[in-house]
Amino acid sequence: MGGTGVLEFCGLDHNIQLVVSKRHPDLIPKSSIDRSDNNWSFTIIRREDPAEGKSSRFVYLAPLESESNPNNGKLLHFSSQTLPIFPEGNKPYARESAWGTLIKLFEYDARRIKRPIMLKGGLMPPVRLMLPEPALPIRFYECRPFNIKKGSNDVLMQGLIKTLKNNYKGETQKNVEWYDKLQFVINEEEFSAELFLFKDKNSADQYKGNEGLLFTYNGQCHATIPKDFFRRKKVGLDYLWHSLVMLVDCSNVKPRTHEQLFMNSRDRLREGELKTSLESGIEEELSQHSELKMKASERRKRELSQNSNASESMAKVIEKLLSRNPTLANILQQGTRIKNPHKPESVDAYESSFVGKRFPTRFHFKGKDPSTTYRRDAFIGSTIRLEFETDAENDYFRRDEEPGELTIFGDTQLTNYQKIPRLMDGMANLSLKLPDNVVKGEKLDFVVEITDPSRPEPFNCRLQLNVKPPRKNQPGGNSSGGDRNTSFTDGYLDIPEPQEVYAKDWSTHDPDFDRQTAIRIKDHPETKFGEERYDFFVNMDNVYLQTYLKAKPKEANNLKLKFTISMTLIALSVLHQDQLMKKHISPDMPSKESDVRDRVAATTSAIAPFLLPMIDSVSVLEAEDYIGSGLD
Repeated sequence: MGGTGVLEFCGLDHNIQLVVSKRHPDLIPKSSIDRSDNNWSFTIIRREDPAEGKSSRFVYLAPLESESNPNNGKLLHFSSQTLPIFPEGNKPYARESAWGTLIKLFEYDARRIKRPIMLKGGLMPPVRLMLPEPALPIRFYECRPFNIKKGSNDVLMQGLIKTLKNNYKGETQKNVEWYDKLQFVINEEEFSAELFLFKDKNSADQYKGNEGLLFTYNGQCHATIPKDFFRRKKVGLDYLWHSLVMLVDCSNVKPRTHEQLFMNSRDRLREGELKTSLESGIEEELSQHSELKMKASERRKRELSQNSNASESMAKVIEKLLSRNPTLANILQQGTRIKNPHKPESVDAYESSFVGKRFPTRFHFKGKDPSTTYRRDAFIGSTIRLEFETDAENDYFRRDEEPGELTIFGDTQLTNYQKIPRLMDGMANLSLKLPDNVVKGEKLDFVVEITDPSRPEPFNCRLQLNVKPPRKNQPGGNSSGGDRNTSFTDGYLDIPEPQEVYAKDWSTHDPDFDRQTAIRIKDHPETKFGEERYDFFVNMDNVYLQTYLKAKPKEANNLKLKFTISMTLIALSVLHQDQLMKKHISPDMPSKESDVRDRVAATTSAIAPFLLPMIDSVSVLEAEDYIGSGLD
């Protein structure tokens, strides 16, 4: 809302603001003979209460010549070589300036900003988030009487993007472990994005809080989506969702598209087809990102390796339990095939022997002779995926200095393709779509050109697409020929191997564990469509488990095992219900919109106080306990 946006928060009664300003001498016309052009001028802005039937209005003080020219007076001004309008250290008005502008907000509502300006909970972090790419750096000064180390009263804010890039490069304390650039086209509009992966949850909270996607326009954030976007099934980044932030640059969209995409309040996306298409496109980009999947798998292995005390026999126990209880096995297998668990994977981080070159010596279609034309079918309306072989470094297209560039030329102009292909250990993936005006039966010739500052001649990969009519939707398929809608009756659940979580590690999980938490589940990062694969994390410091253990310390190991197996079976039952719900919607089942992971956590937390007492009490009941109860 510009300058008037802050006036509402300047006190409760009058909303007063002071403005003092003097022009730079070079801005004064040389022909000027008015000495006051070199003066400082000032005004006071305040709110006037509304007249009957009208709204409040803001007015500014301009009394000079107002008697002869009402409501069109001139500003007050005075002569002074300099004024102390800038702060120095913790003193607000200490540094003299010969020109410039001071805007002072009186009684500004800063009740939520009770910490030093540069720290979490202060003013600078949210400004950095909402202004991720400012035209010029902004310096913040903290002049309130906080106990701050000497020399720490001021900080330069360069915006979130510059800050995180410097962090990734190691120019500051390194909290960002991975970075990538993306480009994609949605509804004929071009978007670019930058992805930052923080090394842990605490680092992420320091910079982005609950935000996941930030949509920017000319360096300003106009809309956000919370980080749980990355937990969506189509995205599948349950192990990264708390550590990932994606900044989507919308500056290249047409003005009309901008109006359709953003609310006037600049705080959220406008509901509609464009928002749906944009979110679906981002989901697709992230779900196909091989490096992100690799990072998610690395995080999973680290989390599982931290739980070395988990029962290795859990899978055998559950498998035996199911084999001895056919009824339980049949219930769980209605729409869900229980299969034997995979062997525990190595917890070593991903390692590759591939060593890329800064400037590649080869770049051609996978398995094809570079001197020949690659011919293939292309279905109208479907995404066409192309694979290349190269010896380029993984950051060849996304680095800031001397990056590679990819352009497609041909019989028809293509705009809907990735300008920054995904490149991973010698393999590059490029997605594109044909324009709507192509006709089936056409043979379209293209050249995919790759170049960089080191090459006098580009790599030219010749491509011929044979245009086919749109694919018909098939059961379990979609128009792009994928298998994204595979029936859940074809899926399976691994027999889980629950991982133990203790209080010292509660805060490393997101959502957090606490005293009440019993069990949480996370999507396996390598889950394929049609599968239901989860990791199970049991809270061994659950308050009700620990209370019961204190009463029966000699049975601790047995009680822990009962708690873990029972909670795991309850989680499986909720997952089973979720699969039935997807096939047969019933009014007795939870809303389809609720997340099964949250339902598992809520259900098991509710049962935790009663679980062990119930197991012990019910197990000792004898037949005679029912005599005379009306149940015999």
